[in-house]
Amino acid sequence: MALCSVWTMTILYKRMYGSGRENSGFTLDLNLPIRVMCFAVYIIVAMSLSLLSVTSPSSPAPDLVIASAATVVILIFGTQKDILGVIVFWRRPAPLENQIRVDLKVEFEREADIPPKVPEKDYPTTHV
Repeated sequence: MALCSVWTMTILYKRMYGSGRENSGFTLDLNLPIRVMCFAVYIIVAMSLSLLSVTSPSSPAPDLVIASAATVVILIFGTQKDILGVIVFWRRPAPLENQIRVDLKVEFEREADIPPKVPEKDYPTTHV
C-alpha cells in the first residue's frame, strides 16, 4: 500500500511539474488523490496496529482501529461534493454560472406541433 501511495505521488508530481512549461493547460484536481493517500495512511496504521495486536493481544486499540474502517471510509470518500449533494437532498444546489435551463414541457409541446417527417421511398429507376 505504501508503494502505491508513493507511486501516486510520483505520477502527480510528474503531471504537475514534469512538462517544463508553467502553463501547459493541464489542470489537476487533487481531491481524489489526497483522499486515496489519506486512506492509504489509515490502512498502514491499521496494519501496523494489527501486527502489534499479535505481539500483545491484551490491547484493544488495534481491534478498535480495524473495526472503525467502515466509518473512516465513509468520512474520507463520503464527503465528496457530489456525494454530499445527494445525501443532503433538501438543500438547493448553488447556481452554476452560464447554466442553460430548458423547460421540457415547452420543448415537448413545440416538438408535438411539428409534423413528423415521412421518409421518402427510394423507388428503383428504370431506364427505358
